[in-house]
Amino acid sequence: MERIISPSQFYNRLLKYLLSEEDMYYLGYPVQSPSEGFVIINKETNKHQNRTRNNLNVDAREFKPLEVYLTNNRTCSRCSKPFLTNQEGYITKDKCTYHWGKLERKSRLYGCCYKLAGSAGCTEASVHVWSGTEPGRNGPYFDYVRTNRQDMSYGVYAMDCEMCYTVAGLEATKVTLVNMRGHLVYDSYILPANKIVDYNTRWSGITPEKLKGAKRLQDVQRELLEIIHKNTILIGHGLENDLRALKLLHSYIIDTSDCFPPEVGPPRKLSLKALVSLYLNKQIQYGRGEMGHDSFEDALACVELMLWKVNHDFRKHLPSLGDIQYYVPYNHLIVFLNETIF
Repeated sequence: MERIISPSQFYNRLLKYLLSEEDMYYLGYPVQSPSEGFVIINKETNKHQNRTRNNLNVDAREFKPLEVYLTNNRTCSRCSKPFLTNQEGYITKDKCTYHWGKLERKSRLYGCCYKLAGSAGCTEASVHVWSGTEPGRNGPYFDYVRTNRQDMSYGVYAMDCEMCYTVAGLEATKVTLVNMRGHLVYDSYILPANKIVDYNTRWSGITPEKLKGAKRLQDVQRELLEIIHKNTILIGHGLENDLRALKLLHSYIIDTSDCFPPEVGPPRKLSLKALVSLYLNKQIQYGRGEMGHDSFEDALACVELMLWKVNHDFRKHLPSLGDIQYYVPYNHLIVFLNETIF
């Protein structure tokens, strides 16, 4: 017998996977400092160390107010070399030589050129780039918007952003929202506020042509706040980067990189592509070459992963129900086979 779980029931089942305040801090999400009122971002070199409630001490020395972050010493996100910037642009004019492919743990080979770890980079860019955050505590930030509006609807959306590198770091160039039925809810290009130094096209798919007529971030924020309310659940893979780029403060977060910890242990996180292959037995981000990722495909993959997770954990706790089939949510929310009582 088929049984469909309602949106409110599914929402309630997802609540157990929400990141705690402490998790969000140690994973680098933008959070509000409890005693200070402004937004801070903590960037750990090892995101899986010291993640316990006792470690979040608002009276600790590192939580005392900081002066506005003014240093112009940067570390390149691609080649790890230091460089200098100012508000007008780059002081350091060096070219960046790097490997765009990840270093495989077992083979110790780069995925881009299959050269050994430590070999000279195979790709050259005209400038260095940085993420916009440095190790340690970043902030205070006063330009974030907050999801405050209360709503009785059970909103659940997956989010994915594309980004480019600017003088100020990574900035959002596109944002996509997908609901739990796999339908596109919101999709918009965003024009960065600062000068673009690298469109990051290999990963983002963004080109100058796509940003012609793009909306300002403030306009996109206003539209997102009409959809995302205080109690809306947002799902994404490494969503801290998306919320930083959108300058959005939100606390109902499910991070698929945290829900599916790698068997080999921290600090390595499995990529979204690897998770989809491992748990859903399908491929994403395939055959696109230098066209970049598809934000709709990535957001939908996060939806499917959490449907699998809820299904799997429900079956694990109630094994007497037998096999419950996974269902991709295009027409209904989620279907369990065999009679189930909710």
